[in-house]
Amino acid sequence: MNIQPTIAITGSSGFIGSRLVKYFVNLGYNVRALQRKPLAQTLDRVVHVPFDLSNVTDHGIAGADYLIHCAYQPAVGSHRGTSANVDGTRQLIAHCRAHSVRIIFLSTLSAHPRAESQYGKEKLYLESLFTAPTDLVLKLGFILGEG
Repeated sequence: MNIQPTIAITGSSGFIGSRLVKYFVNLGYNVRALQRKPLAQTLDRVVHVPFDLSNVTDHGIAGADYLIHCAYQPAVGSHRGTSANVDGTRQLIAHCRAHSVRIIFLSTLSAHPRAESQYGKEKLYLESLFTAPTDLVLKLGFILGEG
């Protein structure tokens, strides 16, 4: 019997996260959609888990094999160490470590030492929170897709 892994996806209602949910469901994986609002469409093998990056719990993480962290909360005037993105990501990492969940973090090519945008600066700092080879950081470039 081949048992597919369980994948938790933060930001699963967003552009990339929602497509990842469908992708892994189509491959037969069990998916936990971590997002603030309930799922707009019910899919087999997908469980909605209420999730807020500003108040992270281990619900949805415990028992998962992987976490794909797509969530990002834009904020005006956020500073390193004080934003929901930084604090929430630290909490996610702690919960994943406590439950032996492997992490895939979606970053951006905008995250580099000379980044001018707050988004690029914050994503670069978030990358530093992850540890290779336990975690995987993917630096995405230009994303195209329907919608």
